[in-house]
Amino acid sequence: MIHKNKKNNTEQVQMVSVEQLFPKDYILRKIDFNFIYDLVED
Repeated sequence: MIHKNKKNNTEQVQMVSVEQLFPKDYILRKIDFNFIYDLVED
């Protein structure tokens, strides 16, 4: 993610992983979303 600081007009890059955002037992982590690659390939 890139955050823009409105005060001094600078940008800050922040690395975030799925593991940090969602607990291990979160329902969406159990779904295999690899099918999306085939849908958006074109």
